[in-house]
Amino acid sequence: MEQIDFKGSLIKSLNVNLFTRSCLILLLIALISFLTGCSKYEPEENFEVETVGEEAYITEYSGKSLVVIIPPKIAKRKITKINISAFEDCAGMTDIIIPPSVTEIGAGAFKGCTGLKSITIPKKVTVIKAYTFSGCSNLKSVTIPDGVTKIGQAAFNDCSSLESVSIPNITIIEQEMFQNCSSLKSITIPKKVTEIGRCAFYKCSSLKSAIVPEGITKIENGMFAECTELSSIKLPKNITDIGESVFLACQNLKNIEIPSNVKSIGMGAFCGCASLKTVTIPVGVTKLGPLAFADCKGLTQIVIPPTVTEIGEKLLSNCTGLPSVEFPPKVFTLPHNVLSGCKNLTHVSVAKYSYISDKDEYGGWGRDVYYFSNIPKNCEVKKY
Repeated sequence: MEQIDFKGSLIKSLNVNLFTRSCLILLLIALISFLTGCSKYEPEENFEVETVGEEAYITEYSGKSLVVIIPPKIAKRKITKINISAFEDCAGMTDIIIPPSVTEIGAGAFKGCTGLKSITIPKKVTVIKAYTFSGCSNLKSVTIPDGVTKIGQAAFNDCSSLESVSIPNITIIEQEMFQNCSSLKSITIPKKVTEIGRCAFYKCSSLKSAIVPEGITKIENGMFAECTELSSIKLPKNITDIGESVFLACQNLKNIEIPSNVKSIGMGAFCGCASLKTVTIPVGVTKLGPLAFADCKGLTQIVIPPTVTEIGEKLLSNCTGLPSVEFPPKVFTLPHNVLSGCKNLTHVSVAKYSYISDKDEYGGWGRDVYYFSNIPKNCEVKKY
């Protein structure tokens, strides 16, 4: 299992690298300034600002520099805020140095800055708004100060080169925050986090492991969907719901321990987890959504507890390695396609008063049809 201690040596190393990079940039600019007589700061005329008393807010940048050093003052007023979309789509900018006087960065401020490689957020900033760095496809590292208490929706969405990030002591990870961060290999979620939004880590295809903190009570839809390298995940004991498509297509997930407090597992929650071999659903679960374990081709055993009363369509469809399954006695209606495509199935057990429905995509529950569709002809179906 690969784990990263962001409070340990790695973050120190990253800080040193970022500090060294910033120093080299400053030295280079100082040399150019000495030779050409130019200021090291970006010319004021390249910025549009909104002035409020003694402060100035940057509303737009029109320059073409690769390295942008924002001056501490524009129009003799201290820069304290970067407004919404101020640097949006500045694709040629590779580095930016923000003055320490800045306390607020607006939503989408650096959205689509595809050339941006690194950034240090000033210590006075407490909130990173929605989509702030969305689409910064070359951004490899971000230093977020400890004072940040909130990070908005999709703040780092589509940062496909982002390899590491230190998350401060926030309490909510908003939806889609790290969606499509395909280079992110591991992440430590702060213990204070009590809520993680849907698709927060969707398509983080290099993510290998994660620990979800104990304060989380629900795993939202698509949280780790298509994290194709995810092989290890620890879920908190207090969760009661596993949402839809949470682990969809996590093809390297080899095992999962479902906590005992879980009551429902949503549609497609583990669909396409081809490396899962055994699953034990804990007593207390009452609902298994459609396609919850479909296409788990490596699955050889699943234990469904007697507390389950509802089973969705195609629950175990295309589980080609599954030899047998027993459905619990409280399930009165079984969809006819619940086992569709389980080509190596030899034995199925159902309660004597359960019936198999011919419900299809056009109608309601049908009558008892006495058979499961698309299973081997020699599969024995027994009622107990």
